[in-house]
Amino acid sequence: MRFTMSYNNGEETLVFPVLPNGSVNLSRDQNNVKTEGLTGEMQTIGTLGLASFEITSFFPMRSYPWAETGSVTDGWRYVDAIERVRQRRIPFRGILQDNSGRTIFNLPFAVDSFEYGVDQAGDIAYSMSCTEYRFADATNDSTNAQAAAETTEDRKPVKTESQAQEEQSLGYTPLYSDSDALMMARVMFCEARGIESKTEIACVGWTILNRVDAGYGSIYNVITAANQFAYRADAGTVSDYGYDLVSLATDVLIRWSKEHSGQTGVGRVLPAGYMWFTGDGSHNYFRNKFSGGTRWDYSLPSPYDTVQNLLPADYYNSSGTVRGVTFTVNANHSVTVTGEASGGNANFMLAYDSSMPGPWNLTLPAGRYILSGCPDGGSSTTYRIRLATAGGSTVIIANYSGETPFEISDALANTQLRCYIQILSGYEIEDELVFIPQIRMAVD
Repeated sequence: MRFTMSYNNGEETLVFPVLPNGSVNLSRDQNNVKTEGLTGEMQTIGTLGLASFEITSFFPMRSYPWAETGSVTDGWRYVDAIERVRQRRIPFRGILQDNSGRTIFNLPFAVDSFEYGVDQAGDIAYSMSCTEYRFADATNDSTNAQAAAETTEDRKPVKTESQAQEEQSLGYTPLYSDSDALMMARVMFCEARGIESKTEIACVGWTILNRVDAGYGSIYNVITAANQFAYRADAGTVSDYGYDLVSLATDVLIRWSKEHSGQTGVGRVLPAGYMWFTGDGSHNYFRNKFSGGTRWDYSLPSPYDTVQNLLPADYYNSSGTVRGVTFTVNANHSVTVTGEASGGNANFMLAYDSSMPGPWNLTLPAGRYILSGCPDGGSSTTYRIRLATAGGSTVIIANYSGETPFEISDALANTQLRCYIQILSGYEIEDELVFIPQIRMAVD
């Protein structure tokens, strides 16, 4: 099970390291009313109450091999985030997924109570009680069904005085419903599997909105049009890299709404007119014509991707066992490692200097970089991530944990490099290690 918590449309997303008994139970009452009828006791089915759930677990203060991928080892970071958001009086969004990636629930919530303290192991033990938060402008299913047959202009709801005041304070008129955001998130999930770039995923949402602007119909009609977008009502809402897609879709819709309210520089990442795309399993390619046309080059400034991983997405080695050590490549490009290295060091090639060009090649221009992704506990006798020159004759840098800065000289600029995970001979991994390899530009 995987539980992520975010707030303010993805301002920050936290992956919970460990769940109680591997799950979180959601409960929801229904306000049914019992009455006495002519034939005896009868029951009227009432409206659904607010859902609630509790989590009692701990936030680690050190690395555990079984902690959820993407979680952090500073337990106080979770505490600080939760307390900060409670003081701001804004809701969280919680997403629970099972081990197959299916979303069990995805709902905004408020924290009713939050207790925490340091346990005997030095970790942060906590107990948190939460209740669903309902937005005042949420629409019901019948409203959405009617809206499905209307254009964007037609489906603007009649505003109350308080709604008009709220829109005036926002500076724009929202042109979407919560249902639109959820449907767009499910399209993003289906159309962008395995894609790391938030910008590239956001372009899927902008493709939908470009069609709305071109007169194809409402958001609902565009998404559900036959043989156009991959959409499933039961699709997940968290990407393969842990992004909250409902928050991302909502962000795209807010920027689009601002644009329609006359604002400029809203953060659009795909120009108007780009209404088609194809994919190859690793990336989507957006075009301004159904056949041919111009492929989008991502030249607009993006509000999403500030850090680019320069390592190839397609590693030279695939999942397998080397000298007693099993390397498993995960959907988010992390590598899970188990076993004991025997008969020599066990190397897993991420980037390789092969004579035949391929997606696993790595070259870097002269400059300063950071290598990261080795779990805590790395050393010259246990495990590490190494970057070396072609042939492996010269090691440029090794990462043992955290972030390791290095520099590419003019002599090495744009020459082929190799990067690999190395488990040292004789080292036995007690449970499992998860490497998240990354090379990125250093920022002043």
